[in-house]
Order: sequence, then structure tokens, then C-alpha cells
Amino acid sequence: MTIPLHRIFFFAIVFLLGSISLEIVQASTPKILILTSSDAAPYKETREGFLQYLRKQGIQVDVEVYTLKDGTTPDALRALQGAKKREVDLIFTLGTSATVSALENSMNVPILFGLVLRADKTIKPGRATGVTLEFPLEIQVEMFRRILPAARTIGVLYDPKDNQQTIDSAVKLFQKTGLRLDAQQVMVPQDLPAALDYMAKNVDVLWGIPDNLVLNTRTAKQILLFSYRNRIPLVGISPEWVKAGALYSLEWDFTDIGAQCGDMALKIMKGTSISTLPPASPRKVLYSVNAKTIKYMKTDVPEAMIRQAYHIYEGEISGAQVNR
Repeated sequence: MTIPLHRIFFFAIVFLLGSISLEIVQASTPKILILTSSDAAPYKETREGFLQYLRKQGIQVDVEVYTLKDGTTPDALRALQGAKKREVDLIFTLGTSATVSALENSMNVPILFGLVLRADKTIKPGRATGVTLEFPLEIQVEMFRRILPAARTIGVLYDPKDNQQTIDSAVKLFQKTGLRLDAQQVMVPQDLPAALDYMAKNVDVLWGIPDNLVLNTRTAKQILLFSYRNRIPLVGISPEWVKAGALYSLEWDFTDIGAQCGDMALKIMKGTSISTLPPASPRKVLYSVNAKTIKYMKTDVPEAMIRQAYHIYEGEISGAQVNR
């Protein structure tokens, strides 16, 4: 049977229009709302790494950026609450306060986070995903062995209300690697002096873990002075602690964390459910050392590990100015 020519033209036009419509849909610019807890350098570097990654993938996005001040701002709050109505495709948060604000004030819009210390302390499963700042315990133990190969007993002070699960996992892991973890609970600030006295007699290294009770701006000088007076190296929780006198700490490449978040964002915008994307740790591991501390404590740190450090500091102990 021969199909009339006018019907062939009709089907061709319909197919062409359908293809054009599909291209228009596919070419629509995704809208991303970016909410940051601060305008400090790490937040800017992470945001730029995120956008740079999307650009390299050929993805153009319509971006709105808000920075929280004193916890929240009216403009940011209105933007979050109206995100669904304005057809925002994704909310990208940087920092804990921004992430918590997004979770509390936006509904039914995927939330991707960065610069959050621990997802289990902040995020409800299936509600958001992203890249935390916490390195896996396996990585931390590996760095102990590489930077402080002579250490055998690692001490850690912790608040059980905040860190019992972390300590339980760490004890098992240290046992497998031949190291001993001596973990002492600190229930109230008044427990800290006695706990440090115990550490002075029983451990080779003091391991600092994020803990609101034990490691904060009020205790920093006390703990750093303990480390120096007893020549027990302190593993800090951030480069700020290394600047102030800790022997070393792990460190982050914020631009790469942004790119890692960008990769997750691309998957979400292509239809991957957040519930199938678990939070991830930073894929790039850096570290900083304090050369003055290494020399003063006569610690056997391999020369290659000093040379390969991302930053080498010569920090003073006197001021002990540490920001969490």
C-alpha cells in the first residue's frame, strides 16, 4: 500500500516538532540554590570547585547564592521556603548551619551538602546527601603509621555522649593493626586535668578527634601545653591546631571537595535518587605538619613525610589560638 505524500509530510513534521520539543526540555537550564554558612575562603573554594566541575561537564546552571549571617537571613529563608514553587532543581549547602536551615525550611527539593563534619550528627537518611569533612578511621590509622611509625599506644580523650560509637569502632580497628588505643572518657570539663595526667604516663601520642567538650577554643592552650611539656605529640583536628603547635593533622582540598559534590549533583539532576547516594568522605587526603614541633619533640617522622606535607608550619605554642 502506498502512503500518500501529504501524510508522509505530516508524520515528518510531527516527528520534527517532537524532536525540537525534546531538545528544548533537555536544554532547559537547571536551577541551583546555593546556601553557605560563611563567606570564608574554604566555602568560596568549595563553591567554585562545584561550579567549575559542572562547567567542565558542559552543564550551564542558573545559580542563586545566599550566605547566612547570624544563623539565618530573611532572603535566604524566603528562597528556601519558595524553592519548590520556583522550580529549583537542587539546593547545595555549605556548612552545618546552612544544611540544617535547608532541611528545616525546604520540602521536596533535593539537598546536597558539603563542609559538614559528620552526616550522622546532622542529616536524616534519605533527606540529603553530600561530602562530609570526616576522613574514614582506616585513613586516620594509616596516617598514624606513616607519620609516627614508632608510636605504639595512642591516647584519646572523648565525651561518650558525643563520640562513643566512634571510639568503639576505633578500638576494634587499632587492634587489627597492632596499635593500642587508650581511650579515656571526659564527662565534664573538670575531668580534663586528671585525664591529661593519666595520658602523660601511658601513651606515645595524643589523638585529637572532633569533640565539643574536649577540644575547643577554651581547652586548646591547656592541651597544647600538655603536649609540649610532656613531649607527647598531638594529632590535631585541623590545620589551625597544627599552626598552634600540634604535630600534624589531616587537611582538605576544598576545590576537590566542590568537584566531588559537583559529580554527585550531576547524578541527582539526571534522576538518581538521593536515597541511593550515601554521604561520602573526601576522596583526596592531604596533611599538614609543624616542623618546629617535630624538632622540639625529637619525633622520628620520616623525612619524606615532611617533604610531602601539603603545608609545613612553624607554629608557636604561646598564643594557642585555635578555631574549630
